[in-house]
Amino acid sequence: MKMKLSGWKRNVAALLLFSAVASALPLSGCHRGTVSTEDPGLKRDPLTEKERELNLESFDYIWNTIRKKFWDPQIMGLDWKEIGERYRTQVSEAEYMSEARETMNEMLSELGQSHFGVIPREAYTDITGSEGSSSSSSGEAGITARIRGGKPLVVSVREGSPAEEAGIKPGWEILSINGRAAADRLSSLRENLAGKPFLNYSLNASLLHSLAGSPGDTLKIRFIDGSGNELERALCLEARKGRSSRFGYLPEIYVWLDYSEIENDIGYIAFSSFFDPMHLMPKFNRAISEFMNKKGIIIDIRGNPGGIGGMAMGMSGWFVSERGRYLGKLSTRDSELKLIINPRPETYQGRVAVLVDEMSTSASEFLAGGLQSIGAAKVFGTRTPGAALPSVIDQLPNGDAFQYVIGNYTAEDGTRLEGNGVIPDYEITPGRSELLESGDPVIGAAVDWIREE
Repeated sequence: MKMKLSGWKRNVAALLLFSAVASALPLSGCHRGTVSTEDPGLKRDPLTEKERELNLESFDYIWNTIRKKFWDPQIMGLDWKEIGERYRTQVSEAEYMSEARETMNEMLSELGQSHFGVIPREAYTDITGSEGSSSSSSGEAGITARIRGGKPLVVSVREGSPAEEAGIKPGWEILSINGRAAADRLSSLRENLAGKPFLNYSLNASLLHSLAGSPGDTLKIRFIDGSGNELERALCLEARKGRSSRFGYLPEIYVWLDYSEIENDIGYIAFSSFFDPMHLMPKFNRAISEFMNKKGIIIDIRGNPGGIGGMAMGMSGWFVSERGRYLGKLSTRDSELKLIINPRPETYQGRVAVLVDEMSTSASEFLAGGLQSIGAAKVFGTRTPGAALPSVIDQLPNGDAFQYVIGNYTAEDGTRLEGNGVIPDYEITPGRSELLESGDPVIGAAVDWIREE
């Protein structure tokens, strides 16, 4: 999506791209300082006149954006003018910031659509860092974590990373990061985003952000290990894995693709995002070419925030031999685009498993949901968040953020992914005990399915 910076209004990368963006250069050595986890707190004082003015400017921006950009020009048959007049009066009379935000969100709820909402400034900062800055997220410890059963758990540890060297294992529970209790961070977000359709995604995005920093920074994390013991590990962050890439006005993104064999009869491919096609696509094609005689192929896009939808179309051409099929249809106010699949001269004939989770969004949902809808693949893992549309987040005059969708997407079979997500054929959401016992039961389930007679 195209993002412009001008005046008070600053478009920032949508939540769909949170886990992929970073922009600092690699550094060497470990800094004495640690990554900051301060809570900005909540403003509960009565509004000043200036804040009232900024809230009205923010309301007008939201109302006009829906009027001009909502994918349905009839705006779901609503009397948008009457709705705007009614809620603008309520915003002008609000005495507290929470009242003004609630009123704006009530107006957006009239649309009956997901992924429209005002994100409080405090939550916006907690998810993306300092006011949309990504300069502190180019370092990592090699930990992938998710909120499971309301608690932050390590779900995987990258081979050769500082986390692996420190002995951290999947299934460990995260208690605190640099002295700030994980429960406090999550409670703040749950309060700010209560009832919002992207709450679960935002909780996980915030967790990922808290585990990032600049290369060389030290991250002090307290865990409960597999034996129930509480312990602390100090991890020196290293440069993010992958190749640095830029797309349009988005911050720097790190792109990687790995492939390997599982016991000689199954091919395994994992990649970080749908960007840098000039380098990622040839590597993906090379992997498929090497796996053409394998019994099955696993495509792991867990945690993949998506990106360029056309790349999903190109990848699908390896698995669909029939012409005229498409991953889905994207409709905006002015146009309609079918994500047509162009079959390769030789297509793969074995079983295809696609792995997803609660952080697989955008083009990841196009690929998984599209292949699933036409019977070309089975999907394994956790239901995706349903953030499949070109969603944009704008910063408002009052400092809050406004998320809105500018298109409508449906799979070939008519399934609408936005707000619903991709529902796996084999739904597996590993908790602490499963992670401690087997490490990655999702891959295990995909392997068992591929090897079925």
